Amino acid sequence: MSLETYSLLIIFIILVQVSVVILLINHHPRSDIQVIHQKNNEYLDLHSSALFTPSQNLTLKNSQSWEEYRDFIVLHKHYENFSETTCSFYLVPYDGRPLPSFMVGQNITVKIPINLYDYEQYGYLEQLCALSDIPRSKYYRITLKKTDATTNYFSQLMFEDIHAGNVLQLKAPQGKLYTTEDMSIPLVLIGFDIGIAPLMAILNSALKTVNNKPIWLFYATQDGHEHIMREHLNLLNKNHKNLNVCCFYSIPNQNDQKGKDFHRKGEINISEIKNILKPNSYKFYLSGPSTEIKKLIPKLKEWSNGSEIYYLAFNDAFALIEN
Repeated sequence: MSLETYSLLIIFIILVQVSVVILLINHHPRSDIQVIHQKNNEYLDLHSSALFTPSQNLTLKNSQSWEEYRDFIVLHKHYENFSETTCSFYLVPYDGRPLPSFMVGQNITVKIPINLYDYEQYGYLEQLCALSDIPRSKYYRITLKKTDATTNYFSQLMFEDIHAGNVLQLKAPQGKLYTTEDMSIPLVLIGFDIGIAPLMAILNSALKTVNNKPIWLFYATQDGHEHIMREHLNLLNKNHKNLNVCCFYSIPNQNDQKGKDFHRKGEINISEIKNILKPNSYKFYLSGPSTEIKKLIPKLKEWSNGSEIYYLAFNDAFALIEN
């Protein structure tokens, strides 16, 4: 066998392995997440030169927690709306160790190389990202909004350059938005646009802990194409009688049906909330652009005296800035 033929054979084998990993990621059920993780690790061990090489300076405080940055593999990317402007990233630890639990509503700092193949020269970008699912032992999930490079270069790189099998770095979960200390107070979640993502972690958790106490979710987006996690929300609303979902579309498209795809046309405002909620003390959790959050909070305080109000705010580039 000639050297040229042998080289072509090696390239063919590598391409076949890459295809197998991609098929596993896209078609395996989530119960097989550990198997996919092992496949990804085997691929990285063989072909790490083609990907961002993990750092070697990880310091673990114990088997589950860590300091500074820890290497994670992108297991899977899943678009959360029809327009594909919102994407969830499923991240598994490179070292295979179990993940520590966290408080729903917490966030993580994600660091990615500006250039996957020459990260030492070009450096890194990092951004605070809200966790968008309840604690899992095998993966973290973050959900991001797509923007252009001039608005948020981190977002553009995550959508266009980061794929299944790539390695990025995470700091341990931090911050505290949500507490389960007193669930006797009715829960109200208000999400604007990408702000619905971190609220899904709170909602998924609350539905497991508050029994049959009522929960309200107000969600505002542009139209059905931009509607985030529509199927999951519909399923939760169908299976939990104590959950009351109200979706607002600011500019419904011609295929959007009121009463089926959305409930009200326009924006979430205090008048709409007062029409739905009875005067009472509530535990409000708001998440979305800071302009919307800061506009609504004073009116909520004025109307619902004694309520608890917590929020997650994003800047104009859809990056998390405060909670």
